[in-house]
Amino acid sequence: MTLSSLDQISKYLEEHESSQRIKKLIFFTCKNVWENDQDALDRVQLKELIEELSSLNPTIDHLTSSLSITVENLSKPREYTIIAGIIIKEIGRLYLTRDQPTEIISTPPNQNIPVVDSSKQRLSNPATTTPISSKKSQYNQFDLRQNLMRYANPLRVKIILFSALYGKFTFNEKDWLQLREEDLDSLLQLLFDSCSTIVELESRINNAVISLDNPDKNSPAATAIIRVMRGLYNEISVKNN
Repeated sequence: MTLSSLDQISKYLEEHESSQRIKKLIFFTCKNVWENDQDALDRVQLKELIEELSSLNPTIDHLTSSLSITVENLSKPREYTIIAGIIIKEIGRLYLTRDQPTEIISTPPNQNIPVVDSSKQRLSNPATTTPISSKKSQYNQFDLRQNLMRYANPLRVKIILFSALYGKFTFNEKDWLQLREEDLDSLLQLLFDSCSTIVELESRINNAVISLDNPDKNSPAATAIIRVMRGLYNEISVKNN
């Protein structure tokens, strides 16, 4: 994205009559936290949020899907659908300038160690994962994540993985807070370590989709997860032969 286009978009959205709602929606989409404290919102630059939102969503389709998922779970979806449209129209311009020579390379979010409450700790405890995990190949997390993001929205993928590992994601505050602490790489690793075969992984992913609403929207993401992770089990099979 070029510096000038980012500045122009930030300035336009800051001066928009719905700027407060625009910032809240972008903040929530990035952080999975609905922030009502205006002082807390003021401490975050809109320009930085736009960069983060763009880095989390590598294509305009990903951006549209992320905002749609967020809006679906708000108490005023109709009002925020309009706000989402404004954001997509403006930030969408950044995706048209990414191939130009002068670019800002956004630093990816910190990959923090996931924080899991005690009621769900057993799934992330190495002592309780499937013993065959020691036989599994070490895969390239970056490549796996990038391949997955080519086919599916990262937030939708995280919700499906969360449901496969911990039970149905209920979109309440507690689940959003935990999802915020879990990065995509860690969720993929946990699922890989806890499923001894691709058949088991497919079953858990499919059950997660069944438990969630909107199967038409979640099924393509589930298919993408299974497709990219199938290769990991194929590597194990070859190495064990």
